[in-house]
Amino acid sequence: MTAPSISRDEVIVLLRGVRPPDAGPPPDAIVGAWLDRLQGYSLGECEAAVLAMGPMARTATPSVIAGSIDNARDRTTRTAMESPGTGTPTATVTSLPGWQRQAQRDRHRKAGWRGIQAVYAAMGWHRDSTVDAARMWRCPFCHAAPGELCGPLSRNRAGHHEPRDRKTLMHPSRLTAGQTSETTR
Repeated sequence: MTAPSISRDEVIVLLRGVRPPDAGPPPDAIVGAWLDRLQGYSLGECEAAVLAMGPMARTATPSVIAGSIDNARDRTTRTAMESPGTGTPTATVTSLPGWQRQAQRDRHRKAGWRGIQAVYAAMGWHRDSTVDAARMWRCPFCHAAPGELCGPLSRNRAGHHEPRDRKTLMHPSRLTAGQTSETTR
């Protein structure tokens, strides 16, 4: 069972908690905009999101609050099984352990990579294997994580200058690391 959606009066209560005390009553246009954006969320969820923001709640927008609620909902796993006769869930809401979240992220990243490869194959485009091999390694210059593009950094703290390759958007040291790894396979 889901909680009832937020009402206009509850939005006014929420806005009074977010706005400065001397701001007066919120204008109808603001109340309407917040009500439209927070439709589908309960007052309890909105208040919990505002409380989680701490001092930053004074600058909260309805989109930030809705995003915070969505993130909280994504972090939990709900079971759909109900016990017979009572209609209540048999299991409580539980958070995924860290190793399962990391494994889930890895599965999603690999699925995205397979999707990119499938699109290239379907379109008949050519992928450069050295670039693919280089993306599997952390960049020794800017320390970009595997699978991510190199940052726009062209000079590090040690004073070494290494501009990115315009075609691949990677530093040459990362490309050479990918080439050496490809030859050792």
